[in-house]
Amino acid sequence: MRETRLYHALRRRLSTSPALYRLFARTLGNQHLIGPDTGLVLDGFPRSANSFVEAAFSVSQAGRGLVLASHSHAAAQIVDATRRGLPTVVLYREPDAAVASFMEMKPDGFNPRLLLREYATFYERILPVVEHVALAPFALSTRNFAAVVERTNRQFGLDLAVPVVNEVFLEAVARERDALSRGRVGRPTAYSAVHDAAALQGRRDRVSRMRDRVAALADDPSRRRARYAFEAVAAVDEAREATAASLPGR
Repeated sequence: MRETRLYHALRRRLSTSPALYRLFARTLGNQHLIGPDTGLVLDGFPRSANSFVEAAFSVSQAGRGLVLASHSHAAAQIVDATRRGLPTVVLYREPDAAVASFMEMKPDGFNPRLLLREYATFYERILPVVEHVALAPFALSTRNFAAVVERTNRQFGLDLAVPVVNEVFLEAVARERDALSRGRVGRPTAYSAVHDAAALQGRRDRVSRMRDRVAALADDPSRRRARYAFEAVAAVDEAREATAASLPGR
C-alpha cells in the first residue's frame, strides 16, 4: 500500500495537519511521533541526512537522557513540535539530490513528479513556523555536525554537548546509525560501510541515473515548486546565519 499513488496522495494531504496526521500515523503504527518525554524533534524530507543526524545526536548526547523524535518525514510533526515549544531541527537538502536518492530505493516504484510535490508540500508547510526551528542543511549536517548542535543551542538556549567530530566520533555515529536502521527497517542503511565496494558503487550509479530522470523534468511545475520551497528555506537560513555572524563575540 505504501508504494501506491493513493497512499502518497492521502499522506501528502494529511501530512500538513498535526491532528489529522497524528491520527493517520497512529492508525498505521507509526513509532516516530512526538511523545510525552520527547526532548528534541529532528525531521526533514527523506534522504536529507535524517539517519545521520539522529545517530549523531544520540552519540553526542549519550547519558543525558535526551529523547529524540525523528523520521516522521511529515511537516505536521514539525508544526506540532513548534506549538508544543519543543526544540526542533529541520533538515533540508537540494530537491533534485534528495528526490533522486529517495527514488534509488525503488527505481520503478517512485514517480519523480510525485516526490517533488511531496518535497514542496513538506517545506512549504514549515515556512510559517521556520522562525521557531533550527535549520540544518545537508552539507553542514554531514560534514560539520558540531555546527548543527551549536545552531540548536543558539536557537533554543540549550546546553547540548558539542562533539569533536573526528574519526572516532564518526565511526560511533555510523554504528549507531546502522543499529537504529536495523531496529526501524531490519537492515543497515543502503550507504553503510558494511556493504562491499561493488554494492556501494552500484548504489551511486543508480542514484546518478535517478538524478538524470529528475533533471529531465527541466521546467516541470513540480520541479519548479520544489526548487522555490528549497530556496525559501535556504534564504531564511542564510539570513539567520548572517545575523548571527554579525553579533558581538562572533
